[in-house]
Amino acid sequence: MGSIVQRNFPWLKEFENRVGEVRNHVASADWVVAIFPSLFEMVRLLPLMRNFPLNRDFGSAGHTGFTQSSGTVRDVAYVNGSHGAALKPECRESLVSFLLGDAPEVSIMPKLVDGQAGWVDTAHKVCILIWAAMLVAGILVFRASWLVNAWFGWRWPILPAAVIVVFFVAFFAY
Repeated sequence: MGSIVQRNFPWLKEFENRVGEVRNHVASADWVVAIFPSLFEMVRLLPLMRNFPLNRDFGSAGHTGFTQSSGTVRDVAYVNGSHGAALKPECRESLVSFLLGDAPEVSIMPKLVDGQAGWVDTAHKVCILIWAAMLVAGILVFRASWLVNAWFGWRWPILPAAVIVVFFVAFFAY
């Protein structure tokens, strides 16, 4: 449900004797996963960043699904909604059935939609540009608050830092 692990996460290798089945509910409009953790998966494609510790497991599986889908690792695509779509009341019976170990054919599946929202898919493809725009916007806001503070004789020395904190809290407060 809104998984932020990489698409090729080694479920079978890492959890062979501990996990019986993995079910990944992929939402139709999960822009959170499409934009934010997807960047780490894309950066991992760069040769020098392949083994960078901060991006080892982050990825877009909640938006794109897993690459090794099998009987053990299964994607349920596409649950209608955003990041918390699989937690909606109409999905609860399916989740409880899965957690109780019911066979997939017995498990009641939530109503699914045909595909993902086009704008979310586009955002996923250009997530690096979105991250760059956020960085530039943060720098500009910080610089503007710095200049305003200088204009008023540095009456509020904490203003630039406070403005940048408010900027990021407002942006990431989904």
